[in-house]
Amino acid sequence: MFRRSISGRSDSRTIRRFTRIALTILATSTLLTTQAWCAGSKVLYSFAGGSDGANPYSSLIFDSAGNLYGTTEKGGAYSEGTVYKLSQSNGVWTETILYSFGGVSGDGSQPQGSLVFDKAGNLYGTTQYGGLYFNGTVYELTPNGNGTWSEAVLHRFNCCATPGDGGVPNSAIFLAPSGKIYGTTQWGGAGTTCGAWNFGCGTFFELAHETSGWKETVLHSFLESPDASVPWGPLTVDKAGNFYNTSLWGGSQEYAGSVFKLSPASGGTWTESVIYTLDQQTGVGISAEIDGVVFDSAGNLYGVGSGGVFELTPSSSGWTETTIFPFTSTKGPYNPYASVVLVHNSTLWGTTAWGGGGTCSTNGCGTLYRVQKINGVWTGNAVFTFHNQANGWFPTSTPIVDSSGNVYGTTLNGGAFGFGVVYEVTP
Repeated sequence: MFRRSISGRSDSRTIRRFTRIALTILATSTLLTTQAWCAGSKVLYSFAGGSDGANPYSSLIFDSAGNLYGTTEKGGAYSEGTVYKLSQSNGVWTETILYSFGGVSGDGSQPQGSLVFDKAGNLYGTTQYGGLYFNGTVYELTPNGNGTWSEAVLHRFNCCATPGDGGVPNSAIFLAPSGKIYGTTQWGGAGTTCGAWNFGCGTFFELAHETSGWKETVLHSFLESPDASVPWGPLTVDKAGNFYNTSLWGGSQEYAGSVFKLSPASGGTWTESVIYTLDQQTGVGISAEIDGVVFDSAGNLYGVGSGGVFELTPSSSGWTETTIFPFTSTKGPYNPYASVVLVHNSTLWGTTAWGGGGTCSTNGCGTLYRVQKINGVWTGNAVFTFHNQANGWFPTSTPIVDSSGNVYGTTLNGGAFGFGVVYEVTP
């Protein structure tokens, strides 16, 4: 089973090595920009690499007009990734590259996190590498009114030289109503080591706009087990203003990973606590396959591990975990790289990078699955199986769902040119 690398900077290099090997085995087919796979599912766009984007790792977002936005980890004018937009006219989707990373000194590179809109229509995101110190950036893209966009780097991380600073942010930021930006980094912080790493176990940071520009404050430094280590995924907030997320390592089992909570305290400080340690023994939520959690209206949390989809239910004595959809075979959903999206409190959508019994490897090409609560009981199944190289494979992003129930997402690989696709599935 292919998992995220836990021996170095990020999983992106491992993915690229895997991709090169896989593409020598799998024949590249050609198809039109929009081509049906089967009834109710189709490729909206195939990335071409080169000056076009390549390898879309992040999830998509909508604007108010129904256009789709996302990032690619590679490709673009400088081969360091892109921000793109997909617009529909008469059923045909057209891509526009809004920005190519790496064209100016100190720019970011290789974005993996999803984008976020503010009320004015500006886009915010992170790059895991680049900047002046190669430790990643937080950036803003502003529309110019003529179809072009301008980028501003709000912060360049420097965990290797600035004591306590973070490095390598791989997830979306959280934009608060106050205008402050919150996020996490995989590296850095006050700790000097993290397992075999000498870069610290990551940070929880705040960016606030002041008269002199954006100022970063590290609100919490993650340490080694039993603390949460190496936060991985977008932040989720509850009604009281507490943040929740998942960690790649840490908890009571060092390399099992955890679900943790960050709570504001007096004097502008924050307190972190591990609310659940994922279980290496049962396979529920092994660290290498988790990517954030989501709330329902009752305050329950949902997430994904290698063992399946789990629910965390709060009580006065703590949190109780229940596996509501186990992943039991490579013939079904298998090896998730993304979390789930909750629709109407009763339906969860997610993807697995492998599984489905396809032909893309010995473990299949990936699945789109749905977990529904019917008469109080959760039941899950694979709604769509990614078939082959031409139709996209290795989905690593959490899907999104529109108001009509159509599901959209990306695959890291495959498509007409082998560099990934944007897909739509209509159940």
